[in-house]
Amino acid sequence: FDLDKLELVGESVPIAEGLLVRGNQRADVAVSRTGHALYAAGGAVGGLRELVWVDREGRATPVDRAFRVELTGRPRISPDGRAATISIGTVGARQVWVKQLGAGPATRVADLGFAAVWTPDGRRLTFSRGATVMQVPADGSAPPTALLNAEAASLAWSPDGRSLLFSNRGNLMVYRPGEDSVPRVLVQDAGLQALPAVSPDGRWLAYASDESGTWQVYVRPFPDASSAKWQVSVLAGYAPVWARSGRELFFLSQDSMYVADVAAARGFSAGIPRALFPTGGLPALAYLYDVSPDARRFLFVRYQNTESLAPNDEMVLVQNFAAELRAKVPRGR
Repeated sequence: FDLDKLELVGESVPIAEGLLVRGNQRADVAVSRTGHALYAAGGAVGGLRELVWVDREGRATPVDRAFRVELTGRPRISPDGRAATISIGTVGARQVWVKQLGAGPATRVADLGFAAVWTPDGRRLTFSRGATVMQVPADGSAPPTALLNAEAASLAWSPDGRSLLFSNRGNLMVYRPGEDSVPRVLVQDAGLQALPAVSPDGRWLAYASDESGTWQVYVRPFPDASSAKWQVSVLAGYAPVWARSGRELFFLSQDSMYVADVAAARGFSAGIPRALFPTGGLPALAYLYDVSPDARRFLFVRYQNTESLAPNDEMVLVQNFAAELRAKVPRGR
């Protein structure tokens, strides 16, 4: 790597083989400051996954036992609670689908795209395709059209449908179709900001940030996000989702689902978060969830065979990894 030009030089060289590869192509690897490396061995794990309902006690029930596919994205429940948008396919070739919740059909609405969300009226889906934000009718009755030229992740609409929020290069952005010519920065802090979610009354913005060195959940006023900030999570927090009542805020922390009671009639106030259930049966994909309209269930993505993800992976310790790395990748290569 050329530090001056900030670009890769030379050819890639394998430095370890036989790593355990989990969902979304994630490998568990750690390198110490003393030059040692530790990784989980075992080969690829993944393949077919299913949608499951998980109640507030942690009991999981498959949505449709016949529907097991290569799910790769976060499911998002429609405003009426009857369907969910999902991504199917491998990274780089993902498609946008709508699945009826229950033993109903699934319909492909876009041949290429991911991270789809519903517009508040439930009539369209907004999703990312490369460096473009696209829209498509939720029933697939017309082809997708471009909405915005931008690299966008973690898409989210405000409840009134006037503001589209997303993360870009570690910042939270907002774009108002028909009003803004380009997106503007909404939140820019140290670290990364991700997964924005606007409260049902449109007054509060929840999101996750690692500005402290640990992912935490924060809330700011919306749309004036610069006027105040509150930390909701305590030990850690990620992937906040509002209950549609606006009185609860759910998030993930340390392999468990948490909820914080919210009072926001005259200003924002959140209670001490409490754990609802562990998410250990959904490793690597636990952040892929949404909340049902009545906030009594959670829609998760789960591996078809969770036994393959039991904590029995072989751990490999490579001593003097730094020296081995220098030998395999000599300076100047």
